[in-house]
Amino acid sequence: MHLLLENVAPNLIKLWISEFKGLDTGTEDYKLSGIAWQQIGREMKEATQSIPSAFVQALGNIAEDCSLFTAESWCFWFLHLALILLHGHFKKEKYYIHACDFVCIMKLSLWFTLTTNDVDKLGAQIISWHNDLNMFNSYYYQNCEECLPTCTLMIHGFLHIASNIHNCGPVWATWTFFMEQMCEVLQMGLHSHVQPWANLNKRLLHMTYLSQLSCHYDVEEELLVGTQDIPGKLDTVTCGEKLYKNCE
Repeated sequence: MHLLLENVAPNLIKLWISEFKGLDTGTEDYKLSGIAWQQIGREMKEATQSIPSAFVQALGNIAEDCSLFTAESWCFWFLHLALILLHGHFKKEKYYIHACDFVCIMKLSLWFTLTTNDVDKLGAQIISWHNDLNMFNSYYYQNCEECLPTCTLMIHGFLHIASNIHNCGPVWATWTFFMEQMCEVLQMGLHSHVQPWANLNKRLLHMTYLSQLSCHYDVEEELLVGTQDIPGKLDTVTCGEKLYKNCE
């Protein structure tokens, strides 16, 4: 859930307080006033003082400093506090409703048991949150070149949550953020600030070469480099993974 809790969720907060990559609100008006944000921080700090640590670690004033927030912190804040704290503070109700929809998506994503219909419903909710009229694209991207930084890789990855659940099971059963893992592999090939795309192309080409070699010849072990498995080798457990007995 790092996709949502350490990327999309904090970025939404930064957008609401105009601290996201130097962007302003453009033609929209979703910024929380300084007074409102300080009030939210104070109310949050007071509300969490009596919450047992079994639920969440101690949370400070989010308006003063949220640098120590973990994925667990963001999860608790959005699921249990955000909708109450944010209510009535946006200048237009549509931004609050959009935040409510985001929390609904988070809750459904975290269900321990999901049917195929549930996953299809989740996918439809995510697409609606992102693409439908008066949603993320209209509020934050605004089809404006200057606002293009709001369309991060994480927002794109957000669209794949439902399909990942279809293919890999509930999110609580899989620890890794697949797209992030792939990006890490690609990042290892970036050595030039002048020609980064050429680096990426070469990295992908070499990965494809290794994948084809592993398919045609019995040299899989010889092609393993460090802790990275060759592309396409899905049944090999890396050093950061653990294989549990009776689990497939």
